Amino acid sequence: MKARLLFVCLMVCCCHVSSAQTCVVVDEESGAPISHASLYTRHAGVFHSVTTDEHGRATVSFHFTTLTLSHLNYERTKVSRLTDTLTMKPKYRSTGEVVVRYREPSWIRPLLRRFVKQKEAMYRRVGRVMLYRYTSQRIGNNDYYHYLSDGWLRQGEKNYDLSQSDGRITAIDSTLLTDISNLRRLLYEDFVSEMDADFIKKHQFYVNGEYKGAKDEVELAFRDKKRRGDRGAFVIDTVRCVILSARRTLATDANKHLRTKPFMLSVQRMLSGYKILQWEAISHFSYTADSQGVYFPSEGGYKFFFQSEEKTPDEDGEAFLKEIGGSFTNMESRLSIQPASSSPADSTWMWLPRPWYLKFLSDGERTHEVRLAHLPATFTLLVTDTVP
Repeated sequence: MKARLLFVCLMVCCCHVSSAQTCVVVDEESGAPISHASLYTRHAGVFHSVTTDEHGRATVSFHFTTLTLSHLNYERTKVSRLTDTLTMKPKYRSTGEVVVRYREPSWIRPLLRRFVKQKEAMYRRVGRVMLYRYTSQRIGNNDYYHYLSDGWLRQGEKNYDLSQSDGRITAIDSTLLTDISNLRRLLYEDFVSEMDADFIKKHQFYVNGEYKGAKDEVELAFRDKKRRGDRGAFVIDTVRCVILSARRTLATDANKHLRTKPFMLSVQRMLSGYKILQWEAISHFSYTADSQGVYFPSEGGYKFFFQSEEKTPDEDGEAFLKEIGGSFTNMESRLSIQPASSSPADSTWMWLPRPWYLKFLSDGERTHEVRLAHLPATFTLLVTDTVP
């Protein structure tokens, strides 16, 4: 009798899905579906995962005791039972949709033009050396990759250099290499860098009346006047005229417009039938002042999701992708930066090129990309039942 009761208790503690079950992952506050959220676990020594589609749906067909839900914009959640609807708590207050006919306050554009005029003095310092910690993670369908990189960053007039002191990879595929693509995006495509006169001209702004911050701080929501896929919000100190934090979402239409050139897309389409199916980028940044009052992006996060197709594969392109460790289509990355009290030797610095998406690379550029994909890193094969 006791043995039978123990058997029943064990069965209750371990949730198992005998057949595929579909659920929807939604925002706890708004009820909106969350696309590209990762649901993952390890069961019986095997890693299992699935990613929600654009409607927040995911089909779970594997056993689990604890299922983890992860997304850059939401608090990590763990569940022990699968229901039709799973909720995640947002890290940031939603500002809702921008209504195009909403009348914009007259003081906003003069304030932003003033910000653009003085931002080089307030945010930039050539030769600045900073300590960084960067993590990049991919959780796909039955796939796991995590990369941790520590070291120094040096800011030049138009570029960054990197000197890595420690690199670690944890994955279920021992052939994977170091991936710093989102590090480059966080450094070169941060919100302050992209806030210029053209940005002000193309976007509409309004005040989020629900924001509760310090004195003189306001949160301004924005949306591109033509492309609904470019939206977000940022907190600005209206007296000091500095941006303290920002978040931005770029959907497929906005990314194609901002990150690629029509000529390159046309060439790729003619050569291989290349077509971008889905391209989403979500980013957030926090800015902090150093001891001399110069601001820097102290915290940042970036989620990159990309899908494309080719009718005729490019053999040269596939060979190059193999050299740099393949293509990462669904990545979440985080970066933290702080001032450094010392600097490594000059010989350890490596140039970090600007991020690129479609580009004709020279032999030298290709060689350097391969070097960046082979940064020194210790490798751990994920074989335990503990999921990071």
